[in-house]
Amino acid sequence: MKKQVLICISYICAAGVLQAIPVADNFDDGVLDTSKWISLDKDGAFVTEANGVVIFGTTDDTRPFLVTQGSWDPAVEGTLTVTGTVYIAADEAMVVWTRSNGEYDSVGWPNNGGVIGSGLRFSFANNEYNVNIMTKEDSVGWNAISSMTKNIENLSVVPGDWYFTVTDNGSQVSIEVVNAADPANYATATANTNFMPAVTSNKVVFGVSAGELDNITIAGEGDGDLTECIEWGYQISDLNKDCKVDLSDLVVFCSQWLNSTLP
Repeated sequence: MKKQVLICISYICAAGVLQAIPVADNFDDGVLDTSKWISLDKDGAFVTEANGVVIFGTTDDTRPFLVTQGSWDPAVEGTLTVTGTVYIAADEAMVVWTRSNGEYDSVGWPNNGGVIGSGLRFSFANNEYNVNIMTKEDSVGWNAISSMTKNIENLSVVPGDWYFTVTDNGSQVSIEVVNAADPANYATATANTNFMPAVTSNKVVFGVSAGELDNITIAGEGDGDLTECIEWGYQISDLNKDCKVDLSDLVVFCSQWLNSTLP
């Protein structure tokens, strides 16, 4: 039995484990966790973790994105809930994609391929475009969802930190944004859609033009509120800080085995 356990541990340590959903990350260690995230960037655009946040560096034509390693199909696996904090400058925007292929548009539409190819796009713009939900297939443009309704009566677009929540259960979808400094300043959008793009790997994707992300949680149905884990602290053995102790933490342990900080 001991030999079998050692063989199993050796295999896990050698192979590594990519982080499936649920995911929780407060980006406080200064290094983007590649077991959880893929940095999608090109042509000088970049995604980097620094100073306790994720920073997005855009170019004129290309936008970088933060893509989950794990996938979640809400139509099959149940409700997906995405939360986080975003800093948005004046006249800039953020996007969250679900049901996405997690790749740039294959033929360069639009902006020379500077947007995600396919998926369901939730957006919040710090301008007159405010909140929106649209669909997109690879190689073509966005499509409006006829059933979408907005509540923007209490919204005043100002630069600063905003809390956001995106939900997708495979047919009913929503986005809510709340200003961190003034909770009475908020907006919502909801819609019904069974849209599923032809090209998909059901990734969750984040993008911010000239802004920052923090305290991201991505939870599937039954995972509970991961924000409590971030607020109250992690177990000492939760080495990758995803609010649970499992094989992913063993991979982190193995990757540091016999490392030394002695001078």
